Amino acid sequence: MSFYTMIDGIIAEILKRENSGWFSVAGPVSPNNIAKIETQLNVRFPVQMMEYLARYGSISNGDSCLQGIFENDPDYCGGSAILYHTLEARKLYRLPTKYVVIEEDSFMWMVVIDTETGVVHEYHTTNEKIVSTINNSFNEFLMRFLFIAFPGEDWAETINSLGFNDFGG
Repeated sequence: MSFYTMIDGIIAEILKRENSGWFSVAGPVSPNNIAKIETQLNVRFPVQMMEYLARYGSISNGDSCLQGIFENDPDYCGGSAILYHTLEARKLYRLPTKYVVIEEDSFMWMVVIDTETGVVHEYHTTNEKIVSTINNSFNEFLMRFLFIAFPGEDWAETINSLGFNDFGG
């Protein structure tokens, strides 16, 4: 089973259990629209992040959003929360060009991905610097983000029930 087959199953399970509308997936994004955002940010997204954008666009869980591109809603953040938040962070907090904002949790810190290495970091806006590594890849961060959707869930059991038996836990 591929990683994204497993993610599709997890998302389907979350959507089946979640009925308040707090969890949502924006939907697929075309390669042309992904390329436009890359050009505007002067970066090349890591392969794992490009796959996420192409399949899901953006994923929201209540007040948290794994930033993305909104193919069907060009008026929201100019059609791309990644573009909007990254350009703002570059202007206001001197975020270096190789980083892209993938989650903005508060006015003091944000989650960024290094587009050269694919490593996910915490960036403090007050210190204007990377302060820690969160995950070594975008896919690891995506799993973490989805697990937060239902705290306390035995995700190893859920993932195993979906047929991905090598997850562990």
